[in-house]
Amino acid sequence: MQEELWAEQRANVAYEAWRATAKPTGSSGSVYGVGGAPSPRPNAGTVNLTDPDSRIVQSRRGFMQGYTAQAVATKEQIVITADVIAGGNERQTLEPLIDRAHQELAQAGVIDTVSSALADAGFWNTGQIARLTDRGIRTLVSPDAGKRKTPGLTRQRRKHHLEMREQLATDEGKQLYRQRQAIIEPVFAQTKYNRRIDWFQRTGLWACRAEWRLITATHNLLKLWQHNLAIATG
Repeated sequence: MQEELWAEQRANVAYEAWRATAKPTGSSGSVYGVGGAPSPRPNAGTVNLTDPDSRIVQSRRGFMQGYTAQAVATKEQIVITADVIAGGNERQTLEPLIDRAHQELAQAGVIDTVSSALADAGFWNTGQIARLTDRGIRTLVSPDAGKRKTPGLTRQRRKHHLEMREQLATDEGKQLYRQRQAIIEPVFAQTKYNRRIDWFQRTGLWACRAEWRLITATHNLLKLWQHNLAIATG
């Protein structure tokens, strides 16, 4: 907590220095992930006065002012841990998410640990993938973004990218990585489209993080209720 406070204080000092010369823009609300209404790319050097913690996040439909919501789930789509970050860069968050997942499992009295970690290209981080693999966690991360038809020249030549493509090309790798979409995508789809939760009701990073964790907790409760209902009526 002290390290997080120190990091927040440094970030606030840097942000205030940048804000002194930034141009303000109106708020479109605090949205997570790719939810909310898209907008054209904003001009560089703009700042949101309603929620200064939020950042411009790119979605499949455009740009929006908001946050990126993250979740780690089991094969049964039970969320183990959840987090919210400012901005859309997730490259430094894979290992911390797995570490928090282990902590949550331990606190819940679950003996089993994470054996496989599956993530999309946004989480690519060579060092973190290597460390997780050394810890005995089978880590598969796509080295190429789905929207790219061909990888960049740099990624084509790098050893780690080539090795990951070889793993994903095997029958075992294909079968395992195919589970990623079935595990995590329904969690976000259920939340955003069925439950219609695609905007945060609060502002500020810490408030939105608490709200997101409450949302994922209710997701788990709904899964538990549906499971018990199926047993009762089965």
